[in-house]
Amino acid sequence: MPSNIDIAMPTMARKELTKIVKSHYRKHKVFSSEQDPTETLGQNFNKCFELAREDDNKSFGVMVVGSDDLINPDYFEFLEDTRPYYCDLGACYWYNLQTGEMILTEGISLGAGKYFSKQFLTRCDWKPYEDELNKNIDRGPSRFFDKTERLTQTKPWCIDMKGPGSLWKWSWVQNIPLCQEIEKPSRVFDKFGSDIAKFKRFLDD
Repeated sequence: MPSNIDIAMPTMARKELTKIVKSHYRKHKVFSSEQDPTETLGQNFNKCFELAREDDNKSFGVMVVGSDDLINPDYFEFLEDTRPYYCDLGACYWYNLQTGEMILTEGISLGAGKYFSKQFLTRCDWKPYEDELNKNIDRGPSRFFDKTERLTQTKPWCIDMKGPGSLWKWSWVQNIPLCQEIEKPSRVFDKFGSDIAKFKRFLDD
């Protein structure tokens, strides 16, 4: 059954990885845009939302997901059941595409997995991010909600994969407080309904 939640996916020049990640969201409408050299990061994010707006479908809302992020299907079920105004994630699995390492971090504010209801998007005119910013854009949506309208889900319902071309390097991930190493990453991928073998082609020999 098709999902009632659409995906806004800003992409970078990693076509093979993006293709695999998009296949994870086969039940969703995915609106993606590759950043043009003349655009800021904020503009590219907002362009994905504009594409979703033009589609004018009956979805409940839109979730922003990077082209290197996998979201657990349980999170989508949670959102469809609760229908929040705005929701984000406070925990994440990080997977190193070059070494096969995986780390779990908790107590963070994650960029991927931010969910915007249609009510939220109407309030911000479908531009939740700041056009003028080319980095550190994740705080942009906070301009359009107060504390009582924000819901943060603390379960680790995202796998963020890091490798060549990532905005944030693996060394940055390792310095996040409250992180722990995961011994069997394949089990985590299984819980997300994905196969880690799809991504092992990116490992260094």
